Amino acid sequence: MALKPFGLMETIFLLCMRLRRKLDAELWNEQLEKETRTQIRQAILKELALAEKEKKPPLSAVFDDVYAELTEEMECQKGGNAEVDRYLPSRIQYGRI
Repeated sequence: MALKPFGLMETIFLLCMRLRRKLDAELWNEQLEKETRTQIRQAILKELALAEKEKKPPLSAVFDDVYAELTEEMECQKGGNAEVDRYLPSRIQYGRI
């Protein structure tokens, strides 16, 4: 017998609630969750700061290592990107406004 859509949602909800109660009772608590969230947030912010300090490649590098051969249209686009590299300040080129 197939469950109706609402019955399926109710079943999934009840299973999730049972799992949550079991985790709360045996494996998890609020203090552990706060510590874990803090550690993960700090790790992410650290990696983002390191990534922001890296030297960004020129805009024309979008085409490198993607296509074996560039079509004429792609060559024109790549040439257009060189003009953008020349005329825009580096902070605008790389989205660091």
